[in-house]
Amino acid sequence: MSLDELEKEIYSYRKQKNEGTEEIPSEPLYSVHSSEGVKKGKEAIWDADAPKEESYEGRKTPIMKRIFIVAGVIAVLAVVGFFAVQYIFNVAGTSKDVGVEIFAPDHVYRGVPFEVTVQISSQADTFMRNANLTLTMTSGLVSLDSLNNKTVLIDSVGDLGGGSLTKKVYKFLSVGDPNSIQKVTAQLGYALGNSSARYEVKQEKQLTIDGPAISISVKKPDTVVGGSKFDLEVQYENLSDFSFPDVRLEMKYPTAFEFKSATLTPTSMNNYWQLGGLNTGSKGTLGISGDLQVSDQNSFNIPVDLYVSFLGQDYLVNEQLVTLSISPSPIHFDISLNGATDYVARAGDTLRYAIKYQNNSGIALADVVIRANLLGELFDFKTLQTNGNFNSLANSVTWNASNVPALHLLDPGASGEVSIQVRLASYFPIKSISDRNYSLKVSTEIDSPSVPYYLTADKTSAVAAMTTKIMGSAAVSTKTLYRDAASGIVNDGALPPQVNKPTEFTIHWFIKNYSTDLSNVTISAPLASGVRWTGVEKSNLDSVPLYNDRTNTVEWTIDKIPATRGALGDPIEVTFQVELTPNVTQVNQYARLLGQTTLKGTDGFTGMQITATADPIDTSLSQDPTVGQGQGIVSQ
Repeated sequence: MSLDELEKEIYSYRKQKNEGTEEIPSEPLYSVHSSEGVKKGKEAIWDADAPKEESYEGRKTPIMKRIFIVAGVIAVLAVVGFFAVQYIFNVAGTSKDVGVEIFAPDHVYRGVPFEVTVQISSQADTFMRNANLTLTMTSGLVSLDSLNNKTVLIDSVGDLGGGSLTKKVYKFLSVGDPNSIQKVTAQLGYALGNSSARYEVKQEKQLTIDGPAISISVKKPDTVVGGSKFDLEVQYENLSDFSFPDVRLEMKYPTAFEFKSATLTPTSMNNYWQLGGLNTGSKGTLGISGDLQVSDQNSFNIPVDLYVSFLGQDYLVNEQLVTLSISPSPIHFDISLNGATDYVARAGDTLRYAIKYQNNSGIALADVVIRANLLGELFDFKTLQTNGNFNSLANSVTWNASNVPALHLLDPGASGEVSIQVRLASYFPIKSISDRNYSLKVSTEIDSPSVPYYLTADKTSAVAAMTTKIMGSAAVSTKTLYRDAASGIVNDGALPPQVNKPTEFTIHWFIKNYSTDLSNVTISAPLASGVRWTGVEKSNLDSVPLYNDRTNTVEWTIDKIPATRGALGDPIEVTFQVELTPNVTQVNQYARLLGQTTLKGTDGFTGMQITATADPIDTSLSQDPTVGQGQGIVSQ
């Protein structure tokens, strides 16, 4: 069917449908007048608007134009779709053309450094631009390429040409728990060609942390007798193929344990050792001796931690918890100070240490010896008194059968006491700001070569120790001036003071603190009768005194005074002005200006309250060099 016929058929069908009939009537339904006469039927329909020779050709041109437009649009869309598909598959295809692979061991020892290699490949036809690689690791891994051990590393890859391959190598350290699974994630972000679009490709690698690279085992006694010495032996071995450059070991002692000695000199605090390098397969041993003070516990723990050091930072590799069972001591042994076990000493105190013992071993103990060692800067050993033998080189006292006959043979159940009396210095030997928080320590020991059958030891012994804190001290002093140019405060009024006439004076408070920090400090003093607070004050602190008119008291509150303030350097100082108006009862005598000054504060080391006082102040003005003797006496 030709195009003309198709169009006529469609038009004929639409006309029939609109008229509600499927057939065109045989007789013409329309007539059109033209120059050629009346036309009817189908001819009239096609030729109603134009002469016969233009009736079909006149409508053919716009129809063909529409067809060509539609065909053109379809062609353009086809071309665009073709190039879009090419772009997607040849340019932006991240999974096909750009790849990231991670190479790392599947298993690593805890504490052993290892390498992670990230391989980046590009098969794209164009170059890869501004590529950045982000590495994310789980908490059981740390980067040795970053000093702050970040769990995220960002590395600039830059530009890569099409068909290129590059590798990045990173160093990690495994610090997670044994048998834990860790993960490293590599994410590559990039652009292709001159496009501004960014693309990403990601890859992950899992690995397992095996046991510690360095093993720890501890040899210990089956039981420890309370109040006796015992030994521990720590053995360690490098199980890995890596030679460690710096290995360190730390032990955390309970309060009942007292360190005595070690086969290697501790680096610090008697519980920390720098063991040095440890090669593959190498072993080492550390022996420690200590005392377990008398305790009512059944057991106690000593954690043993082993570290490796990289880039100046310690990383935990292995940890063991040593649990020791405690047996009751065969000798009851204790020490008290001035009748107490928690005595807080003061500079200048007289101290009496009482050392008591009782044989609970069930057998007689022969040739018993008791020793005491005194340690403390404030002990005045010249004043020491005892019935034992005093060694001034070692600052120790020894008792045996020569000075205590009962110690020759101590029967089962027998008990006794020895003592030391010594005074403390009345001042603190402060030379630097670190000279603070002074304390005293007395360590005692009793032993006998006689050993009960139930002990596996070469002697029967017990130990006891006491540490005593020394409370700090503070001082407050005063000064009164009539002429006080240095303070910048000008005082008015007559001198000598006259009855019923006001005269002004400046009062200075000076505060020195010694060996401990003070907190919640208050300094106060009452104004005397006839004395008025003027409100003029100056201080070398942020706070100044205030006047309480209800109590007629000058009060100054200071939050904290650090140790050695005033003992070293300038003291704390405040200056305030008062006005005196004498009355007739004060004629021919010095008039009082201020009552007793009292300082109170809390000792930050002992928790005790510290108190200091200064005498009342009057108009004698003995500290004012511009005032002669007797010039402060009130006149009529």
